[in-house]
Amino acid sequence: MLKLVLLLVAVGAALGLPREYSAPGGRIIGGREVDISQYPWTLALLLHYQHYCGAVLIQPGWALTVAHCVDHGLLEGLSVRAGSSSKSIGGEIVDIIEVFLHPEYDPETVDFDFAVCRLASPVQVIDAMPVELPEPGHSPEDGHIAHISGWGQIENEGPTPDILHAAEIFVIPREDCERIYGERITRSMFCAGGGNIDACLGDSGGPVYLNVNLNLQNLNHQVQNLNHQVQNLNHQVQNLNHQVQNLNHQVQNLNHQAQNLNHLVQSPNQAQNLNLYQIPSCILTVL
Repeated sequence: MLKLVLLLVAVGAALGLPREYSAPGGRIIGGREVDISQYPWTLALLLHYQHYCGAVLIQPGWALTVAHCVDHGLLEGLSVRAGSSSKSIGGEIVDIIEVFLHPEYDPETVDFDFAVCRLASPVQVIDAMPVELPEPGHSPEDGHIAHISGWGQIENEGPTPDILHAAEIFVIPREDCERIYGERITRSMFCAGGGNIDACLGDSGGPVYLNVNLNLQNLNHQVQNLNHQVQNLNHQVQNLNHQVQNLNHQVQNLNHQAQNLNHLVQSPNQAQNLNLYQIPSCILTVL
């Protein structure tokens, strides 16, 4: 089955079980060590080459992260590391040259906590790949399994790992989320978590994604269109074959006529049988 990705940005207050929000935040608690090839859109957001947040590759030259990680207004030393399981070595480092905060971003409530970053050049490393964004207006279904990845803390008060970690969590019903967090949960947020698995310090800005079939219908249409194109091509090939066969028959007929003509010309005693026929477009001599 084709894996289609739903991307949302991990915001501390809107992700996980009840706890206080701390910005910038995020850690993968209860996760496992993974290779970047499993999550090739995951980026390490760097400040002076030091990891401090997560980000997501949405186009070769664009990254998505949370606004509270880049709202300081500083571009000098801001970059992303792409295509590496390590937050400190490998892959490709690309500078960020522009940051666009969501126009409705509120640093107090972290509402619309999104930012788009323009990279100095497109990411080219082979182990990085842009994520597929959700369709406008789509909301994750309650109970759906979501995936998180990042380089944040893996234990309370513990150090951050150098290798990428990931975990699976569940989308929590909105009414439960609002009951837990109250007015802090806005329409730009959703809740997910489960057991002792969570995202917090160091993971903010990283991806929350779902394996969904949102575009399966479109894919089916594309496959059907491709099948029609193949069928049309087959018909064209068959017609071409018929034309070639007809042309071969015409050539064979001409060869037979030429052989007959040669045979008659080589028989002088039949020369008296030469007659002249006229048709509108040409004159033919028939022996």
